[in-house]
Amino acid sequence: MAQAKAPVPWFPDAEFRRESDEVTRFFKEAVAAARDENRRLGIPNVQVDDQGRLTEELPDGTVRILEESSDKPTPSQEE
Repeated sequence: MAQAKAPVPWFPDAEFRRESDEVTRFFKEAVAAARDENRRLGIPNVQVDDQGRLTEELPDGTVRILEESSDKPTPSQEE
């Protein structure tokens, strides 16, 4: 059985929470469908992984790092 979600104090009411959960579910389903369609068409999926790196997932499942994340400021940020 699924655990009930803990209340979030900044949600105004239960109806808002329900609608927010529904929109989140719809968004996640749409993203999954788009990624599946890209694989079917042979188009890579680009994403930011949990370590902040820009990655590309090829239709065969291979994941390539396109850009490493960097905590170092770029030259324009240093000025």
